[in-house]
Amino acid sequence: MGLDERNPSCFLHSYSVVMVLRKAALKQLARNKVPNMAVLLKSIIHTHADAKAVFKDPTGEIQGTVHRRLLEDRAEELKIGSVLLLKQVGVFSPSHRNHYLNVTPNNLLRIYAPDGVRMSSTQLPPLVLMHLVFDEEDDDEGKRGTGKDLQTSRDTKASCSRGPAGNPAPQDSGWDADDDLDELLGELPEDTYSL
Repeated sequence: MGLDERNPSCFLHSYSVVMVLRKAALKQLARNKVPNMAVLLKSIIHTHADAKAVFKDPTGEIQGTVHRRLLEDRAEELKIGSVLLLKQVGVFSPSHRNHYLNVTPNNLLRIYAPDGVRMSSTQLPPLVLMHLVFDEEDDDEGKRGTGKDLQTSRDTKASCSRGPAGNPAPQDSGWDADDDLDELLGELPEDTYSL
């Protein structure tokens, strides 16, 4: 994938499964979204609509759903052992201890086959050329700060993924696409789904 997982500022560390579960429990995910995440599809069970899934990375596992439209469009690619590169993925937290990833077509950047071959049919540049943004709070801090702060923020955001010669690559124009379902679920009062 072209990422340096040893780099502590890379999203593979800050948004690993264990960190997402921790941030969700502490209600530290802005708009209940994970900016960037890479997970392996451990299991998937097709239901009459969406699919139930278990996602994992080296730090742990998280349950979730795969939207029916994604199943229809990419069923042959969504195999056990595939790695999904996600952006702005919603986390539904019906209780303090239960958290679920909601994977939709808008969240999916790439699918890598179990054998490591990229299977995604989207026409995006290679991952090493993409500009992965960590979260909106970094953007707000950089805008209010000095020019030096803004440059430091840009360097941090691009440190995980660089273009040719180490230059940050341009960001995909559809990057901030929101999923209405995720937003609606995030706005539900907790007492409507708590036991």
